[in-house]
This record gives sequence, structure tokens and C-alpha cells, in this order.
Amino acid sequence: MANKLKVAWFDGLNIGQTHFEQQERFFNRNIDLKTINIYSNLYGIIDLEFSQEMLLQGKIALSKISGIAQDGSIFNAPEQDLLPEPIEINYESLIDSVVVLKIPIGVTDIADLSLRNTFPNSKFICLRNSIALRNYDDSKSNVMDKIEDEYELENLTFTQEKKDLLLASLRLKLGILGNSTPDELELPIAKIKNIDINKKIELESDFIPTCLNISKISTIRSFLEEIIFSINQHKKVLSNVFKGIDQTKNTLDFGTFLSLNLLKKWYLIFSHLSKKDKIHPEFLYEKFLEFQGELAAFSNEESFLD
Repeated sequence: MANKLKVAWFDGLNIGQTHFEQQERFFNRNIDLKTINIYSNLYGIIDLEFSQEMLLQGKIALSKISGIAQDGSIFNAPEQDLLPEPIEINYESLIDSVVVLKIPIGVTDIADLSLRNTFPNSKFICLRNSIALRNYDDSKSNVMDKIEDEYELENLTFTQEKKDLLLASLRLKLGILGNSTPDELELPIAKIKNIDINKKIELESDFIPTCLNISKISTIRSFLEEIIFSINQHKKVLSNVFKGIDQTKNTLDFGTFLSLNLLKKWYLIFSHLSKKDKIHPEFLYEKFLEFQGELAAFSNEESFLD
């Protein structure tokens, strides 16, 4: 059924709620076709912070979280959206369990929200907020005509009128991996390492959440720095070999020459990546594959490429 086409606007159309909802479906369809439908792995966490106080109480709660879900839904709590409710973890059987952020999937024939929040599993939560108008209507005011001083005019500010609006916040939930319903998406964000007798929760520090920016992950950054250091050490060794050849007038085998050039190339590439603020995990993985593929040229072992 063609339910995501644009509205056929015309003069005299009696505009209602349905028209705006349909136009929103059309816009979302356009965005999805240009993003998640043609690019893989375009989802994950952008920013994440757990409440340390709640962990001491045996609960998992977030201080902030932002990102993109698998269906293209965006969230940024608490700056824009509401934070998910904390969940209590008090069973030792949940050790090694993965904590996930659950995002409801919008279904065409089911309402996305209820104005009084009577639907507990709706995609959005309805909330009221005061929004300032962006435009000032000076056509209905003569205040500008009363200002004669140019300096006063340049430094004039107006307090914008505000309107109360009903807004829709994406309904975010916390849970354990595998316990979601078919109408929910899951984004792994943490792993439970230990729960002591006082119910204090310890999270796995080396766990990497499903994310869009891997440059902030300390484990990945340390691994990248180790690779850079190792490449630099091997590069220095081969450079000293070249210096010895220049002094003794001996020849160098072609493989050693290629090895030095390969190390110089990847030292520059990985050094550049280590300084970037944003790195997608798939991009970094592809760079590691490319590096491994070039190293395989100097190995006779077939398992090197497995």
C-alpha cells in the first residue's frame, strides 16, 4: 500500500492532522532512502554516560545518551528526549549479561503516541514544553520607529513570545539482551561484570558498545597506539639497515625495501587516525583489513588471511 507518498497540496484544501502526518512519513521515507537504506551500519551510540550513584544501589541508570537506532530514529537524552527509567539488577545470574537500550519500532497501523500517555508501549512519550518563537513580527509594532539612536538600535534585543506545545519524546528503555519484544530494537551499551553482596554493580570496562564513533573508546585507542608504536620501531630498524648499506655499499633485497615503504605508509595512516575526533568502527576495521592484506604479501602462511 502506498502510504508514504507526499500529500497532493492544492488551494482550498481543508488541512488536518492527517495531512501533516502523511507529509512527515514522506520526509522520513526520503531520509531513510538516502541514509540507512543505502549505507550499512549507520546506527549506534554517539555519547553515553552511566550514573555511578545508581550502580552503587544495584540499579543501572543513564546520565546521558545519544545516538541513532537501526530504523533511523534519533535520540539525545536528557537534552532533548527523556532518559529511560533505571532498572534494578539484583540477581547473580545476570553476571556477564549485556545491558541494552530498547527503542520501539513504529508500526503503520498503530498509534505512535497518545496525548495522555495511556499507551505504555507507544513509540513516543507526549510531553508539554514552552517553545520560543524564532521570528519577531515587527509589522505589528511601532517600537522601531521610536528608536532614534543607531547604537541603541544595534544593541536592541527582544524577548520572544513563547507557546506551549505538545512534543513527542522517543520512548527509551533499558533491558537485558534477548528480553525485548518483536516490536523493539536493541542497542548493546554495557556488560555486567560483577554484582557483590551489597548489590553494587560493576560494569565491564573493556566492553565496546554498539557505537558510531569508536575514537572515544579507550580500548581501541590503546590498541591503535600500540600498533603505531610497533610500526615505528620496525621502521627504525629497517631505516638503520638502509644506513648500513649506504656505508658498506652493499645491496638490499627488494622485500626489505618494500617492507620499509609499507611501514612508512601505514605509520602515517594510523597516526592520522589516532588524531581524528570521529571514526566509524567499520571504517577502522576496513583499514585494519587493508593493513593485514598488505602484510600478507610477505608471508607464506595461508592462515594469515583467515
